[in-house]
Amino acid sequence: MIDRTIRELNHFIRNEEEMIETLNYMVNEVEDPELKEILKGIQEDHFRQMMSMADRVYELGGLPKIETGVLSREEVKSIRDKKDVTDLENAKIALENEKNNTDRLSAYADHTMDKTSLELIEKATHAGQKNIEALMEYIDRNQIQ
Repeated sequence: MIDRTIRELNHFIRNEEEMIETLNYMVNEVEDPELKEILKGIQEDHFRQMMSMADRVYELGGLPKIETGVLSREEVKSIRDKKDVTDLENAKIALENEKNNTDRLSAYADHTMDKTSLELIEKATHAGQKNIEALMEYIDRNQIQ
């Protein structure tokens, strides 16, 4: 069970890395200071979650698989391929990514992980839901304009 938990936590670490990398690109691309701050906050949330999961992998006797510049290159390429992506479009992309990541985490709600690891996943899910709310509020305010 421990080996499986370590593998699953490492999978989530990789997902968090993808989110961090994609958000880093977006932070540098957007012009709206409010959106920039929202994205930075979300990026910091993902970094904290990634580090918490990495610490848990160590506690379980495993080695966290932390690699920078992982799969998010595909997402970044997708964004770059779109000419003149507006801040609102970037916010919508970030929202979709956040929803997908939160859905992946939510799928483990009834999983057989140990209690401590499961609590980390639940905490990350809760943070993701708050991030979704922040992005939706931003989109709602700016879609009207």
